[in-house]
Amino acid sequence: MQIDLEHRAADSELLRGAALGEEESLDELRRRNVLFGRQEGVCFAVSEYEDGRQSGFLAEHARQGGGVNRIIRIPASWRISSVSIEEGSIVLTSADGRTLSARPEQFHRLRWIRSSHNPAYESQLEDDFLKLPAKMDREADEYIDEQGRCWSHGLTSDGYWLQRISAEGTDEAAPPAVCCDAQHRTELSEMLPTVLARLERIEKYAQAAAHYLWLQGSDEEREALDQEAFGRLLEADSIVFGYYGDFELWMAEPNGELFDGYSPTVYFDAAGRAIDWAMNA
Repeated sequence: MQIDLEHRAADSELLRGAALGEEESLDELRRRNVLFGRQEGVCFAVSEYEDGRQSGFLAEHARQGGGVNRIIRIPASWRISSVSIEEGSIVLTSADGRTLSARPEQFHRLRWIRSSHNPAYESQLEDDFLKLPAKMDREADEYIDEQGRCWSHGLTSDGYWLQRISAEGTDEAAPPAVCCDAQHRTELSEMLPTVLARLERIEKYAQAAAHYLWLQGSDEEREALDQEAFGRLLEADSIVFGYYGDFELWMAEPNGELFDGYSPTVYFDAAGRAIDWAMNA
């Protein structure tokens, strides 16, 4: 039986028990043929699924209460054959003899990589996974880049993000809000040339997003509200740039006539093409 945090609540308790060294939980992992390593308060487990893929699970829990279980996506190219925790680092050994060692907190900084409409998903997943040992702590909380823009770190469940908060000498951020999936200054500097070029074309992308959303409507909806009128109801609210060149544009509807306060979000690939959408709160 595989570990399934999304559909079996008992598996959350199983991982918690394993992190705390409860023999019943450890025996159950062995019964399921789950690879795992543990130290007090931490367990890293690897479960294999029917399609041959593996998924990792990082459980971090304190005896006095509190803790979290994280799903760690394992690239298909890195088939794990053994797991151990040595001197506070999680050591993963692949079937072909490669080893990867990283501290538990470095696993917190793995990127969320969009799998749908992303032909480069596997290569991006592998690239980010192999960078685990070099994942850095965030640097200064705030700094000014070479163009005078001020960036500040923000903490989300997916790790650290850098957000543009203003231009130097001004008090207000320029709309739309801009976030970059950069975990430290070096990564932001790598991204900025592409990011800044795309910000120059933000109106073009907003129009493309509105057009893409309009096309998702039914025939009746498009007849009731033509494309031009639909576009006038929306404006760009925020844009989130991915490290690998893709980005998502969150649209706002100031009058609240169509989406009842929700934000239609259009996802663009690295080539700048609208490829998917979702409704977000």
